[in-house]
Amino acid sequence: MAIKNFWSLEPGEAIFAEELHKKFKDKINVYFPLKDTGIDLLAVSRSSNKTVSFQVKESRYYEDKNTSWHQETKEKIQNNKNKVDFYVFLIYLPGHMAGTKKKSLFEKLFIIIPTRDLIERVKIKKTVKSGKYNKYSFYFRLQGESKKVIDVREIKNIQKRYPKLCNYSDYLDAWGLIGRKF
Repeated sequence: MAIKNFWSLEPGEAIFAEELHKKFKDKINVYFPLKDTGIDLLAVSRSSNKTVSFQVKESRYYEDKNTSWHQETKEKIQNNKNKVDFYVFLIYLPGHMAGTKKKSLFEKLFIIIPTRDLIERVKIKKTVKSGKYNKYSFYFRLQGESKKVIDVREIKNIQKRYPKLCNYSDYLDAWGLIGRKF
């Protein structure tokens, strides 16, 4: 059995778990699965024992850009459709772009999207062959002060034909979607 190395958790998973616990600390317990099955972490309601599962995707930091890049294989999204409740895309926004007083800090933004909604959105995306896997790429760009989030990976005519499917703004820091599950 392959066991996760708990001494070196993925930073994005740990950061999301910490933020999730802060938001719902009186309502949930957070757990990391021992075996890698496509679920990065579980939140369990203290009152009802309902579970909510998450897959976390983290982007690297892009200096002087309000952009993130995430990848997921087509196979994993399909395999996770009945076991992962939410995909979480973690974006690091440089301090000087986030308007923080300390320019060395990062603002952490979370795109929290139900897996069923993500499956609908990837129908318009093309995959890129990487090794033996077909991968979807997500290039999220934050636009303006309103922090509108657009997936700019798709070519302009796709964005024009399916503007709603390229717009992820409703999922930006959408902690309420998680709260409604408990």
